[in-house]
Amino acid sequence: MALSLKQSYWESNTFLRHQDLIIIGGGIVGLSTALAASKLDSQLKITILERGPIPMGASTRNAGFACFGSISELIDDFKQSSKEDVKRIIKMRKQGLDLLRSYVPDREMDYLPSGGYEYFSASQQHEYDECKANLEDYNTLVQEATGLEDTFKIVTAKQFGFKSPMPLIYNQHEGQLNPGKLVEFLTQFVLSQGVRVMNGAQVSHVEESKESVQINLVSGHSVSAAKIVHTSNAFVGDLLDLPDLNPVRNQVYMTEIIPDLAISGCFHCQQGYVYFRNVDDRLLIGGARQHFNTEDTNRFGQTHDVKSYLLSFLRDEIGLPASIDFEYGWSGILAVGESKKPIIKQVSERQYAGVRLGGMGVAIGSLVGKTLADLTFP
Repeated sequence: MALSLKQSYWESNTFLRHQDLIIIGGGIVGLSTALAASKLDSQLKITILERGPIPMGASTRNAGFACFGSISELIDDFKQSSKEDVKRIIKMRKQGLDLLRSYVPDREMDYLPSGGYEYFSASQQHEYDECKANLEDYNTLVQEATGLEDTFKIVTAKQFGFKSPMPLIYNQHEGQLNPGKLVEFLTQFVLSQGVRVMNGAQVSHVEESKESVQINLVSGHSVSAAKIVHTSNAFVGDLLDLPDLNPVRNQVYMTEIIPDLAISGCFHCQQGYVYFRNVDDRLLIGGARQHFNTEDTNRFGQTHDVKSYLLSFLRDEIGLPASIDFEYGWSGILAVGESKKPIIKQVSERQYAGVRLGGMGVAIGSLVGKTLADLTFP
């Protein structure tokens, strides 16, 4: 028997005792996996390992959009995938949002059914015309996938004071929420179900045997489990080699307070790569990674180029005064690939993964977690 030099006998039999399931990653997917698994069997011993003091990949650092895709994004998806694939993606996003709202009451995550708008700049006449021409077809597509009727319609933008003369395309079924409150509630929910959450527990490597999996932490501690699930999304490459999974950074900024702010709702631009919304009396804006090769990274941080682009967008397109500046700025790390489908699979005898959410973690995270639990404990 190997001598343990890093942890005490007491730790080995309490905090680090053998588990039925260990989940690596304490964001929306990890928490939802734990919740779903505990519902399958309340006697399961489950621990979530989170590398940070709070979940930091994207779950608490996104823009808080409860959406399933702007019409220009869906049209772009259709150019790269089959109609049935696009329908499956829409269905998964809608089902995921419904499941999330069954876990977390709307009031607990500040959910507002404010609707979502597709914004077109004055130079995007061609893109607007394409969306307008396909509007009824995509209303039918969404209805076939989700049962939702009359999702998209054309509305005026006059009430918002935008500089662009273009109309907007409104999605009545979208909303916005507070990601911090969402994750905070989910964490307390899983704790109430007997799941343990260990923060500051960064995994260095795992060792799988026929009997169990040993999870080794950077701290020098280790813990074993019958099965483990990887939900660390863009950071899963530290532990697993999965094809078609690339980390990308999204920068998000929020303005100072804007008196008498007339903009309300969620807004998508440039096929969803740029987005903005109201938060209290401020405007949040993020994205634009498609314009800068610096954002193909798994490193947090802000850059002058992206910040300047987004600030100019608010001033030149949205019509905010030149005196308005950002008061907050942060970044989140996403996982994307050629496919818009998340990776949900068994990767070995005792290891499973639910990753590559493509920036749609709020929409599909809970459903990915439930699917993982069902896969792990059939």
